[in-house]
Amino acid sequence: TNVSASFMSFARAKRSEMEDGGPVDRFVQHWGLDSRAADALRGLPREAHEEIMANFRPGSSDNVSASFMAFIKRSRAAQATVVDQGRQGDQVEDFVRHWGLDERAADMMRSLPYDLREEVMSSFNPPATQNVSATFMAFVKRSPRYQQCMEGSQPLNSVERFL
Repeated sequence: TNVSASFMSFARAKRSEMEDGGPVDRFVQHWGLDSRAADALRGLPREAHEEIMANFRPGSSDNVSASFMAFIKRSRAAQATVVDQGRQGDQVEDFVRHWGLDERAADMMRSLPYDLREEVMSSFNPPATQNVSATFMAFVKRSPRYQQCMEGSQPLNSVERFL
């Protein structure tokens, strides 16, 4: 298959998804969450979004964002994410070994948010190349999600620092 065409199709779908707002953005807007709470939600794996959004009830709190952050911390979905991230850490190391990534590329992979690491591990499959590490880094840098993180709209590891 043509990796470039596959990646472009993937990137267009992700961009369209982000431009549509999606359920996460609607949830953030509905509750008036601040950027820290919104980033914490966006940093969770997609599987956790549904449970978190379906079960959150702020009660009578004056600070909905603080209530939401506490809810995430207590949430089974978020706790499962910590376990998943541990498992994913092993998967990341396997990925680094499989592709023979150099230290710089491996560090880049480890610094990515959970959901972006998942995307990268499932979609990176370059053609034969002399420098897999450079190809990998270029692949990640072309990702719309990575570009958002680098523009400062979403911190790279906001949830990992929070939890």
